Amino acid sequence: MPMGASPEDPTWQVPLEDSEVEVVQRALQLLRDFDSVPMTELTPMFYQHGFDELNMAMRDLLKLLGHDPDA
Repeated sequence: MPMGASPEDPTWQVPLEDSEVEVVQRALQLLRDFDSVPMTELTPMFYQHGFDELNMAMRDLLKLLGHDPDA
């Protein structure tokens, strides 16, 4: 929880649909998946999809830390 925030203040944290463990596991799996992509498959579509996946994972991780990624 950020300094000065209280659990009664709903603005300090954006709720997550998944558990903290699931969010972290999904982010780690995403990195492993990206690391295993052969060079021949690093296409513009791969990078677009990768950006979208990383964007979602980063937003979920920021929410875990008590930040609003849209602030």
